[in-house]
Amino acid sequence: MVLSVEIFKYEMDLGKLEVISTLSHYLFFALDKVSHLFSSDKEVRFLAI
Repeated sequence: MVLSVEIFKYEMDLGKLEVISTLSHYLFFALDKVSHLFSSDKEVRFLAI
C-alpha cells in the first residue's frame, strides 16, 4: 500500500517535471522569436536611418 503511494508520488513528480520542461521549452522558443523580431526591427531602423 505504501509502495503504491510512493510510486504515485513519483509519477506525479515526473508529470510536473514534464510540464515544467515543456513550458520552459515554449518560453525559450517564444523568447527566441521575440529576440529575432527585435533584432530584425533594429536592423530595419538602422537601414531607415
